[in-house]
Amino acid sequence: MRKLIAVLCYSFVLVGCDLGGNTIVHRENDNGVDIIHSKVKIDERSARFECVASRSGLCHYSLFRKVCPQAPGAVQPANALASVATSPDDRKPECAARIIERFVVKAGTIRAALDMKPGFTVCVTPDDTPVSADCKPSGS
Repeated sequence: MRKLIAVLCYSFVLVGCDLGGNTIVHRENDNGVDIIHSKVKIDERSARFECVASRSGLCHYSLFRKVCPQAPGAVQPANALASVATSPDDRKPECAARIIERFVVKAGTIRAALDMKPGFTVCVTPDDTPVSADCKPSGS
């Protein structure tokens, strides 16, 4: 029985079965016409950004990651992002969402990103309007 299970697992690996990850689909339309249609597939090592359709012909992606300040006295790597936001009681610093990347993908094409760790937030728009981590236009 153990050999049968091993053979089945090996067979699944050979045929490339998808064994995990998350898929995020963002779609807006107006009277049946796509304003934006995007699919993002995220697994433990990479992300795949597919711009299915966009009224502008481009999908504008903004990626955010929550960054938390180090504990007092902790050594922070030189390339780490710092957050200066504090809680209302001024005692404990809060984590803040920071933009880590912005890029454009042409409609009908895919962009793959290797070495992309999970845990980021994806926002996609049909134009280059800057957005905040809640995917709303910045400043609103």
